[in-house]
Order: sequence, then structure tokens, then C-alpha cells
Amino acid sequence: MPRPPIARSPRPAISLAWLPGVWLTWALLAAAAPATTVDHASGAEESACDLRHRIERLEAQIAGVKADQSERQVQRDRHLQALIRDVLADADGRASLLDEHRTAGWDDGFFLADPAADHRLVVGGRMQLRYMYSRHDDSPADDHRAGFENTRSQLILRGHAFKPEINYRVQGNAQPGEGTFVLEDAWVDYRLARRLAFRAGQQRTPMLREFQITSARQQAVERSLVHEAFTGGRTQGVTVEYRDGVLMLVGGISNGFESTGGTNQPALSRNVEYALSARGEALLNGTREQLASFANHPDDRTATLLGAAVHYQRDEYGTADPVLELLQWTIDGQFEFGGANLFMAVVGRHLDDGETIDADQFGLVVQGGVFLTDKWEAFGRYEWADDDSQRDDLSVVTVGVTHFFDDHRVKWTADAGYAFNEVSPTFTDAMPGGGRTGWRADAPGEDGQLVLRTQLQLTF
Repeated sequence: MPRPPIARSPRPAISLAWLPGVWLTWALLAAAAPATTVDHASGAEESACDLRHRIERLEAQIAGVKADQSERQVQRDRHLQALIRDVLADADGRASLLDEHRTAGWDDGFFLADPAADHRLVVGGRMQLRYMYSRHDDSPADDHRAGFENTRSQLILRGHAFKPEINYRVQGNAQPGEGTFVLEDAWVDYRLARRLAFRAGQQRTPMLREFQITSARQQAVERSLVHEAFTGGRTQGVTVEYRDGVLMLVGGISNGFESTGGTNQPALSRNVEYALSARGEALLNGTREQLASFANHPDDRTATLLGAAVHYQRDEYGTADPVLELLQWTIDGQFEFGGANLFMAVVGRHLDDGETIDADQFGLVVQGGVFLTDKWEAFGRYEWADDDSQRDDLSVVTVGVTHFFDDHRVKWTADAGYAFNEVSPTFTDAMPGGGRTGWRADAPGEDGQLVLRTQLQLTF
């Protein structure tokens, strides 16, 4: 039996009414898509700018922190340096107080002192042990002479008494050939003010610069022959000295040059009526302490000293006939360059007794040295002089070396001198054999004298 047909629901009819809405939605989405992309890009740019600003702010903050730390470090360093200076100053002060209250020991010499430091005595000495050889022609004794001598065996006492402003010095020397202990220095110095001092007694005549530098701090074995002829040596009298950081001025009245009886003689036995001396020095750079020696070590500073001096004396009227007048002057310069040095001096003298003597004498000294090492110095010196006589002018060259074992305290020196012209008696020591210089008087017309010297020095 045939099946009955299945009943089916009617298919709904497709409506196109919603299509416009779909198309509108897609259109809106299509339009919105670019805007969204732009908004994301803009946000990324803003994020990058913000990040850069943050980085810049962080860098600025870091720089500020570093600057603050640097400033704090500078301040800490300054405080630390100030603290170190204070500690050192306190240590120096304590050491100074300890030194002031020491009653015995070593301080640039062996000393004795009272606890209050009102009195102080420093004991020192010097020995110069030499070997010398001299050769010249037609000697009345011997053309070749040589030997050893104790040129200087000095005992030195110095210090202050009752208060530091009152200083003194007593120095004697057992000179070869004398056989006695000879008084060299014996003076009292009173410091009137910080820059002004008064000195009385036997002291160095303020004349030649070579003589103002002690024998322990010379460059060659002995001072020049020009010095021997023109030096004032030591004399008895009074001087007044003014000294500041640049200038040194000293003047005084005395018994006259050592060669005319100025040392350790009775007051009424002298043959000089009066003698006046004055010397001035200008320190252009460096210190006076380093210029107290002709040697200038490699680690020393540059230093310059210019000086000049004048001296006048007149024989005692009525006891000396004729009456001799002496006028002498000098100009000198000392230069030190840190390992090298140079010294120059010109001196002139006029002698007149109104009858037989009317002489104008002149001298020149140029010397210098250079350190080859810290301990070895080589030096040379040339000297010329005219004594206004019939004899030839003095013309001598000297070269040598020094080895410093312990600065000038212990040193060995050797030098050789040669005379191009004759050496007249004006420039030699009156002692037999030529005295401490080793030079002897030549016969007229002779030249070529040779002197070799070597010396070991100990100063304590």
C-alpha cells in the first residue's frame, strides 16, 4: 500500500533586508582599521619619547650623584690633608720642645745646655791633612819640595749665654810652623732685634767673599793667591749688621787688616790709627745657607748672590813715618745652578804714603765646578793680578776634583796649579816653603811653577 507522503515544513523565503547592515558594518570596520594602526604607532612614539626623557632624567641624577660624591671626596681629602699637617706640626712642636729641653747630645755639633735653654755650648773642630808638592826653577833652597802637614787643627766653641740673643764663638788653630795655638775668632754677638745685630771682638774683616766662606766649605784645597794678597783676614773691632730676606749690610771700625797687626794685639801697640769697613750683599734667589758653600749639589736649588765691599785704613800718626793710607774695594758674584756653580770677584787696592809708595793693585778670580755624580765634583779656577811692580802679572790656573763622603764634614780634594808667569812675593805666604798655599816666590823672569795638593778634611 503506498505510503502516504511525508509532510515537510515550508522553506522560508531569503530576505535581503539585512544586507545593507552587513555592508555598513564592514565599511565601518574597514574605516576604523587604519585609525587603530595610527593610534598604536602614536602610542609607540609617545612611549619612546617618555623612555628617552626618563633615561635623560636618570643620567642627570647619576651625574648629580657623581658630582656630589666628587665634591665630598675633595672635602674629605682637604680635611685629611689638614689633619696630616696638624699632626706633623704637632709632632714638630713636640720634637722642638724636646730639643729645647735636652741638656746634651748632638745637633750639628756636640752640645751642652741647661734645661731652661738659657745657656748652650756647642763643641766642634776641624782637621785638614795635606800633602803638597812644589816644583819651580832656580829656587834658592830646592826646585822640588814635597811633604805632609796639618794645615788646620781647629777647636771651635760656640753657642749662646743667658739668652738666645747673646751668641759667642771662640776658635783657635794649631798652625803649622807656629808652634803655638793661635787665636782666630773670639767675639760676642748681641741680637738687638730680629734684623739687627751688634758684634764685638776678634772677627773676620767684612771684605772678600772668599774669606766670608769658611775654610771647610772652599772648592779647591786652599783659597786663591789673589785672596792671600788682598784679604783683610781677621781683626779686632766692632761691627753692626742688618739682615733681612734679601739684603745683608755690615759695617764697623777695627784695628785694620790682619797683615798690619789687626789680630790679638794690645790696644796701644797697634800701628793703625783707624780702619773702617763696610760690605753689602743682595740675595736674588735661593738661601744664604746653600750659598755658605761654593759647592752646589745636584738636588740644590738655583741661587744668586751679589756683593760689594770697601775698606779704608790709615797708619797711626806720629808712630809711623811715613803714614800709609790703604783704600780697597771688591765686587763679587756667586751663582749656583743645581749641580753646577760659578764665582767671580774683582778687587782693587790703592796704597799711598805720600813719599815712596803710590801703587794701584788689581786682582781677578773666576772659579766654577760641576758635579759629575752625587759624590764627585770637578772644578777649575783662573786668577790674575797686577801688584803694580816691575814683576810680571800673576796668571795661575788650578783644576781638581772633590769626593764628598759626607758632604763637607768628610771630603777628599786634590788639585793641580800651574803658573804661566812668575809668582812674585806679593802673592805668596811669608812662611817657609810657601805656607798653606804651597806656592813659592819665583826668581825674576821665571815661570812655569807647578803645585800639586791633596787634602783629607774632617769637620765635627
